[in-house]
Amino acid sequence: MIAILIEFFRDIFGTGDFVGYINAGNNVINQKDIYGDYLNTWPPLFSIFSVPLALLDNFNGILTRAIWLGATLIALFWIIKVSVALVLNKQLFLPFQITDNQSQITFDSTLILLPFLFIFRYVLDNMANIQINIFMLAMAMGSLYYFIKNRIALASFWLALSVSLKVFTIFLIPYYLYKKKWRLVIYTLSWIMALGFIPFLVFGKELAIDYYQTFYIERAAPFAMVLHKNQSVFAMFRSLFMEESRGFDIYINWLNLDVHNAKKVSYAIVGILGLGVAYLFRKTNQHNSQYLFIIQTFFVMTAIPILSPLAWKAYFIFLWPGYFWVYLQLWGKINVQTKFTKLSKLLYLLSIIGTVFSSEMFLGGYLSDIFEIYAAITIGTILLLVTFLISYSQFTHKGLTESNLNNLESNQILSSK
Repeated sequence: MIAILIEFFRDIFGTGDFVGYINAGNNVINQKDIYGDYLNTWPPLFSIFSVPLALLDNFNGILTRAIWLGATLIALFWIIKVSVALVLNKQLFLPFQITDNQSQITFDSTLILLPFLFIFRYVLDNMANIQINIFMLAMAMGSLYYFIKNRIALASFWLALSVSLKVFTIFLIPYYLYKKKWRLVIYTLSWIMALGFIPFLVFGKELAIDYYQTFYIERAAPFAMVLHKNQSVFAMFRSLFMEESRGFDIYINWLNLDVHNAKKVSYAIVGILGLGVAYLFRKTNQHNSQYLFIIQTFFVMTAIPILSPLAWKAYFIFLWPGYFWVYLQLWGKINVQTKFTKLSKLLYLLSIIGTVFSSEMFLGGYLSDIFEIYAAITIGTILLLVTFLISYSQFTHKGLTESNLNNLESNQILSSK
């Protein structure tokens, strides 16, 4: 808590990536080319979304950042609160509040606090850079939460807004399509079309089309850059399949393919692995379980950072759902002890080494950069996903009948410590 407060009061005087948001909004206000600023890597709607930020920043920059960071912390608490409600069916309280109610849990419970500490690095990174990614996770989590509550219009709106602003949550749409959530997908696509029409109203037809083309051709379509700070799985594959350095003149390539073939091989590998995950996740259809659907959605959210062509460190706030559920599975009362439990715990700890202890605060700037050249965060995320799949597979194969799953969903065997 103290670290967050220190970071908060330090960052309200900073610029971070927030300056790009302000520049984008000012370019709209001043009718300048929104992509004339190299910092703008977002869809056209994002620049329009940034106009109120730019107006407030022009009035008082410190106040603007204070409001943004305050809203970030509120969104973060809401994300954790929703996660607890979905998985444990409990109400989350602030740290150090006292409760004996079995339907309530406090933030300082080890079941909440430890997984939070595993993603704390990325909380600080989002705050230091005054980033939007915590809001992106909040929208994705809100979409899932409201879908479970059968509020389809609201669920689809939040997912559509996140996709329209920063795209990378788009991976949830094919997943929901695979899960046959037809209404959610149709509503989401409808919202995306409606939101996508806003730039035409603001910029006019020709300029809006030009901006969309610029975004796709120059920002979205190119193969992932190999800069070490980009921890996308595609950046890792590119550095493995092409003779390119990610920094410090270090080469880690196994092959010497050209860009075209490296891109095809990378997409093929990810596609094949995705089909394997889809095969494993077919069990939701067998059990028709809402609880399994939630857990599977947590897995997809956890995978989003490395599936994005650009994956800066702040994106990895999306690891929260994975670290949270797998921790509950391995060390909480919902765990299913099997012969794979020791392996899962080892992989989980190795994942933490890659995603947490590769940080500058533990290694210093130079060694942290070296670890990133060797894709430490990417590999750590992959290990977390593998651990997630092992735990999920053991969880679903441990004699879970439809009655057991109903008990899970009514919180009869999900009581926490």
